[in-house]
Amino acid sequence: MIRSLKIALMAFFIPVLAFSAWELTEGSSGEIKSITSAAGKLYAASYGSGAFFSQTKGVTWIPINTGLETNLVWDVKVIGNTIFSATEGKGIYVSTNSGLNWSKSNDGLGHFSVFALSTSNNNIFAMTDESGLFYSTNLGKNWATMNNGDINLILASIASRNNEVYVGSEFGNLYKTTNFGQNWENLKSGPLISTIKSILLDNEKIFLGTSSGVYLSVDGGKNWASVSQGLTNFDINSIIKIGDKLIAGTNGGGIFFSNNDGKIWIEINEENPDYKILSLAFDDEYVYAGTSNSGIIRRKITDIKFPEIKPPQLLTPENKQTNQEYDLVLRWSNVPGVASYHVQVALDPNFNNIFREKDQLQNTFYNVNGLSEYTDYYWRVASNSLDNQKIWSEVWNFRTKVVLQAANLIFPVDQSSVPIPVNFLWSQAKGAVSYKIQVALDNSFEELVINSAAIPDTFYKATNLSENVDYFWKVISIGPGESTQESVIRKFKSLPTSVEDGSIINTFSIFPNPASNSANIVIEELNSDNFILEIYNLLGEIVIQKQLIGDQKKHVINFELPQGFYSVRLLCGKNSYFRTLVVN
Repeated sequence: MIRSLKIALMAFFIPVLAFSAWELTEGSSGEIKSITSAAGKLYAASYGSGAFFSQTKGVTWIPINTGLETNLVWDVKVIGNTIFSATEGKGIYVSTNSGLNWSKSNDGLGHFSVFALSTSNNNIFAMTDESGLFYSTNLGKNWATMNNGDINLILASIASRNNEVYVGSEFGNLYKTTNFGQNWENLKSGPLISTIKSILLDNEKIFLGTSSGVYLSVDGGKNWASVSQGLTNFDINSIIKIGDKLIAGTNGGGIFFSNNDGKIWIEINEENPDYKILSLAFDDEYVYAGTSNSGIIRRKITDIKFPEIKPPQLLTPENKQTNQEYDLVLRWSNVPGVASYHVQVALDPNFNNIFREKDQLQNTFYNVNGLSEYTDYYWRVASNSLDNQKIWSEVWNFRTKVVLQAANLIFPVDQSSVPIPVNFLWSQAKGAVSYKIQVALDNSFEELVINSAAIPDTFYKATNLSENVDYFWKVISIGPGESTQESVIRKFKSLPTSVEDGSIINTFSIFPNPASNSANIVIEELNSDNFILEIYNLLGEIVIQKQLIGDQKKHVINFELPQGFYSVRLLCGKNSYFRTLVVN
């Protein structure tokens, strides 16, 4: 027989049972093909060990095989005080004393290998191996065929309610009858191309457990959609619903749970996801699962729930990484139970200036492209819960790479004369992480006087220069990976700090310094009809230029400048004199 061959092949691989949250019950054995709950009692069908009974909520199971001529039992169903057992090769047995004794009930049954039963009101329906369907309206005393019309006889599942009977075939057909099989309607529609192994009727909704996942129709079978997101095993042997809890047993992947009609599934296997779950049932307190080799396990219904949604853990690029490419893949950890993810990339840490954004992502990565050169970006990811809540991750940032640029030399300016010691000043260079300054006696820099180590600042004080000497200087920008870029070369002449007549080269002063929005320029030892005052920022750009009257010693300079350091240059004829201004 077809099913006997399948069972023999499946028996070669039986994974070990080790659920931590599921309780392993005692007394049952074999392949548990079905479990039924009725009036506070439990019944189980075992392929290999017959029928079992429990009135302790599954804590212990007792064999009830007296009168059964085979231990190959596929299904057990109950109507009132009458229990039915479907067997392979021996037909259907009936018991009216909780299974203590069984008697055959095969009158009118066209085939004695019965693999599934379904009850509705006081009617019972039987699915056979190769002879289709039969029904009884008198508790199994007589059976009649339901095989009229166009119905595939190789069937795999059955379900019923009121006067409706649904059967699923091994070829993906779903049939429905409302008149005991006199006419059948084929509800196959859309993607159903695999074996229908379980049928769940839920008002207008129909759920199908198939060998390729779970399918749902919300319009009585007219249209179908796959609802399998989150499943890691798509071979569904059994599917049940308890309130809003949808539970699926898989053929090798254990048990899965959904509370939104299958939109999202999560495993409820804890440490062992490799179970072959053949059947599912429930009572008012527990869910029961029949396994392929370890009997029956149970778990409290109240313990089955979605975990508290946590924020994702950002993975790459790592926080505060620099020199990143202009096209990046952002990655984060998977969070169990999420509906989707929401990623944001911004130009500020408060996410007021969003650069890229994507919601309802099903993956744990996002490609962001078109990033600008040498720019700081901030990113975060939210877990979207099933009730539309967003749980945000922490904020990470990265900086894109840049083409390393040369520094602009600010002070001393070219061809100037400056007193020693000399305070060298240059602008920040894009892409630079540090700088080296070189001072030489020749413009080929073979006779180096200063060759500094790498320094993070944009200024350097030289105390070892001689008086009245022509010097050449340049700055080397150092980028990531020790890349370098040299500035232009400037020339200056060193002057002594004092002269023989005692006059001081400190020819002008600035106060207050630091200053906020104005400062006093006091000219002390210089004589000229006119002076030119220039103020430079760290990029070497002139931000203020003003002509000063020569016979006036004190000048008030008003300004609106950002906080920072500025170089002040006073031109007197062909000479230049420099000071540093701090704006706070």
